[in-house]
Amino acid sequence: MSTQNTVSTDQPAGIYHHKTSDALFRTMAVYAGLAIFSVFAFFSMDSNIFVDPSSVELPFAGQVPFTGFMVTVPVLFIAMRVVLGVQVGKLQHDKARTVPAKESETFNSLSDKTMTVLMFLALEILFPAVLLLLAWKAAVFPVLGTGLLIVAFVCISFQLYKICKWSPLKHMVATVVVFGVLVVVAGQQNTFYFKRGPALQRFQLTTKILDYEDLSGATIKGGAIVTSNLQYVDLSGATIIETIIVSSLLKASNLTGSTIVATKFVSSFLDGTDFGGSMIKSSDFSNSDVSKSNFSGATITDTEFNGALLKFVDFSRANLTGVDFTNVDFYRADFKSARFENTNLTGAILYESKNITQQQLDAACVTNSGNRPLVPEGLKPPTQICSGQ
Repeated sequence: MSTQNTVSTDQPAGIYHHKTSDALFRTMAVYAGLAIFSVFAFFSMDSNIFVDPSSVELPFAGQVPFTGFMVTVPVLFIAMRVVLGVQVGKLQHDKARTVPAKESETFNSLSDKTMTVLMFLALEILFPAVLLLLAWKAAVFPVLGTGLLIVAFVCISFQLYKICKWSPLKHMVATVVVFGVLVVVAGQQNTFYFKRGPALQRFQLTTKILDYEDLSGATIKGGAIVTSNLQYVDLSGATIIETIIVSSLLKASNLTGSTIVATKFVSSFLDGTDFGGSMIKSSDFSNSDVSKSNFSGATITDTEFNGALLKFVDFSRANLTGVDFTNVDFYRADFKSARFENTNLTGAILYESKNITQQQLDAACVTNSGNRPLVPEGLKPPTQICSGQ
């Protein structure tokens, strides 16, 4: 009788054990699939985010709406994490009741140690890692990135509570302290949101309106921006390399502290743009409107402004080594403490500029065949010939 009772008691538990194990396997497959798609989304080119429609590129799925992906996937991933936790607990409970006579072809065939390692990697390592990856990817938009980071912080905090087995009070105090430290650090950086600069490789933008966008810290390399509007755009601290900007409007944009290398602004409008403290090298502003712009403290070397409009421009404290200002009208431009060295002033109109000195003119140069610049009364135009002539 005792033997029959044992069999009748253990048999249902064994069946439930198999069912739980198989359900756990299916949930884990979905969980792992979401994680893999999240990694592919992380490595998707940021340039897809700033074209119509904004998207991420995924294998098999193609172009997927960016905001929809960044909202839906974390929700599903967290839901799958909760389900996995419940199923793992149920599986452990079933295994404590009975050991199945026949091994399943899924997780039952694994040793307890292997199973423990896999669950730890999936639940305790993969889960926070994926949430942080998604938060970083979404941080090109501060609101979305900050929201996902807060979600990740809450989930990780709850996870640590279960792992460390602290008392609720101790865990709450630790969470508040960590959050307070993050707030203090953010305050020192003068920002209370999570943001990163997009990496725009081979960025192609045609007839696009990005007025007032925050692209601070962006890296734009090998791109082309054609007949687009980028008025009042924040590109502070951006790095722009080997990019061509054609017939585009960048009025009153912020490029303070930016690095601009081998970039061409072709017939573009940059009036009122702030280049303060920027580093500009081997670039071309020829025939562009750069009036009322600020280049104070900028380092500009081997760059062409041939035929550009530079009225009311502030070049105070700027380094203008090797810059070509051929045929430029400097009406009311300010050159206070600017550095001239092999600076080409051929045909330039300087007689109504401000704070230009004879010492600066002596350090400048002209070409053999060009016209001498018009300089303020009492000053003499440069006489040395530009190197390479």
